[in-house]
Amino acid sequence: MKRIRVYKKKRISKKFKRVLRIYIGIIAAVVITVMGILCFSSSGNVKSKNIEKVKGFTLDSECISKGIIKVDKIKVYRTASGSIEELTLEDYVKGVVSAEMPANFDVEALKAQAVAARTFAVNKIIRHCPKGQNADICDSTHCQVYMDKKKRISSWGKNADSLYKKVCTAVDETAGQVITYDGEIITHPQYFAVSSGKTEDSVDVFNRDIPYLKSVSSTGEDIAPKYKSNKSIPYSQFVRIVKNSYGDTGINSSNLSSKVKVLSNTKSGAVKEIQIGSKKISGIKFRSLFNLNSSYFKLSFNNGKVIISCTGYGHNTGMSQWGANVMAKRGKKYDEILEHYYEGTKIQKIK
Repeated sequence: MKRIRVYKKKRISKKFKRVLRIYIGIIAAVVITVMGILCFSSSGNVKSKNIEKVKGFTLDSECISKGIIKVDKIKVYRTASGSIEELTLEDYVKGVVSAEMPANFDVEALKAQAVAARTFAVNKIIRHCPKGQNADICDSTHCQVYMDKKKRISSWGKNADSLYKKVCTAVDETAGQVITYDGEIITHPQYFAVSSGKTEDSVDVFNRDIPYLKSVSSTGEDIAPKYKSNKSIPYSQFVRIVKNSYGDTGINSSNLSSKVKVLSNTKSGAVKEIQIGSKKISGIKFRSLFNLNSSYFKLSFNNGKVIISCTGYGHNTGMSQWGANVMAKRGKKYDEILEHYYEGTKIQKIK
């Protein structure tokens, strides 16, 4: 009997301990969640009802130092290998700057890119990439392109050492810096390659009125290799592409010039809406449909072909990378570049 009693006591004790551990774990999770919400809640300082409330988190160094949210490391999903690699945040940013912007750009442009990339990364540490397989962020264009040191060195050729040092300087001299709006890290640090001379208002691209993503001038980019591009599409192919996506819209090879018309443009001059027979679609959808460099385009019809002439490269919202380099060449510092493209923002340090 004594053995049975001892056995039962041990069994009860273990069960009790298991329940206690679960109970304590639940309480701890609730406490951490509440503290995280308190530390990283929206400030609600955007007054206009027509402007989307900026959903970010406040720069509370106490929360970061207590370890509630750690931003010193980031887990990157490597698409090619299907593996997850943990890096320091700053090493990750070096890999993004190397992949996303030409390393021969002015160092001030590279610094601006570093801050924008870091801002995006910190957001992903808080709100993980859905394609990241439990990592914070992926290494493809879905998030930001990341390139490891070995690959970037091999891609730069004989100037690799000097270019690598330049990228490291840009990242190291902006370490921990992010873009903020009303004291919060911005959630949409968009950037792209080449503008049409003026960037887009976010409402025209994402259907969301984000206060720091407004249309601003971005001159001097006509030197960029992809500033201008043309695509020539035979009438029959044009009709087939439209039909595959939208069905019969009433267009054919003999009536395209009268049935396809631009209806409206954005502030920057990009196509906002276009009529294709009985169907109206956005310029952004038209760009995607025909794989164009931008939605800033003009149409012409000649010798049985639709000629689409584009200006710029990318979604044209936020910071233009070539525009940033032009500004840097004109003597602007990285913070001035960022505050130009992201209106009403400031550069702050998170640690």
